[in-house]
Amino acid sequence: MLILILDKPVTVQGNPRSPADSDSFAHVTRVQLVVAGPGGNDLTGFLGKHIVAKGRLFEKVSGENFTDVLLDVQQIGPAAGASR
Repeated sequence: MLILILDKPVTVQGNPRSPADSDSFAHVTRVQLVVAGPGGNDLTGFLGKHIVAKGRLFEKVSGENFTDVLLDVQQIGPAAGASR
């Protein structure tokens, strides 16, 4: 399980037309990262570093989800100006 700790809280607006992602969440500070593919969850090189992660946000769906909001990661890398 990988948790991204945000620098600042955000609000995630739900989609009222989606039965799976209709809830909204305020003051989100932690987002669980979901990375598909072989070795996808091996992001140990990013631990403790500032990163930029892009993908699709979705709502918690099971007990295996540890945050209310998760990110299906499509792209991840160091943040601009971050030390490597």
